[in-house]
Amino acid sequence: MAQTGVEDPKAQQILAEKIRRQFRLDRPIPVQYGMWLADVARGDFGNSYQDGRPVVGKIIERLPATVSLAALSILLGLSIAIPLGVMQAARQNSWFDRGSGTFFYVLYAVPSYVAAVVLIYWVGVKWDLLPFRGMTSDGFGQMSFLGKAEDLALHFTLITFCYTYGSIAVDSRFMRGNLLEVMRQDFIRTARAKGLPEGRVIFKHALRNSLIPILTRFALLLPALISGSVILEVIFNWPGLGRLFFEGIMTRDYPLMMAGIMVSSSLVLVGILLADLAYAWADPRISYA
Repeated sequence: MAQTGVEDPKAQQILAEKIRRQFRLDRPIPVQYGMWLADVARGDFGNSYQDGRPVVGKIIERLPATVSLAALSILLGLSIAIPLGVMQAARQNSWFDRGSGTFFYVLYAVPSYVAAVVLIYWVGVKWDLLPFRGMTSDGFGQMSFLGKAEDLALHFTLITFCYTYGSIAVDSRFMRGNLLEVMRQDFIRTARAKGLPEGRVIFKHALRNSLIPILTRFALLLPALISGSVILEVIFNWPGLGRLFFEGIMTRDYPLMMAGIMVSSSLVLVGILLADLAYAWADPRISYA
């Protein structure tokens, strides 16, 4: 209690009792847990130890930065990995297939935090081409609409690249393998025997069936991207959930830490639901009715 600045033993005892009542530490542990669950069910995670603000308010404040980053990374990864995997499968064992596969595997071997530091030094500091701190520049509120859009795009560039290049490397090869496996099946041979053009065979008959595993994987990337955002958000000073929860851990802000665990767990469940929905969309044989 010396940290409270209260030296009188009686005053220390009164203050300690007040803190116990405030945080319900005077109740039995099962009662404490039940009350905590009831608060969580109402969306009340308590107040932050750092500034006394409601934890939910701090999460809502930081949520858009992380969700927008995760959504952009997933969409960018899908838009690059799927066409790249299709091109690699269509040109199996060609120089393009081998060269692009080797390039992305070498790139995948570089940890994202190492790539972040290198890009910040060269692109951000040495060449001064792109901003690397925060989500917006000073004076963002006074910019025009196009100016704001440009500023956001510039700030998103480096961190989005660090988020995305690893998934592109893995999922393009994953897509390639799935497509090659589907193209060996009987219905593809039948389509070719009917004289259908190779492009129609690939894009109309083979592609949709090969998308099932890749869509499931990308849906599960949502919780992984958000839970794995801590290091990159700290490096780029990104005002998202990852940095918020990191600050909570470093300051032992237990309400904020518990909220972070709950958010991550909830996102895993949301990712599983999205994976099931994507599976049903890609395969008409699947029905949850």
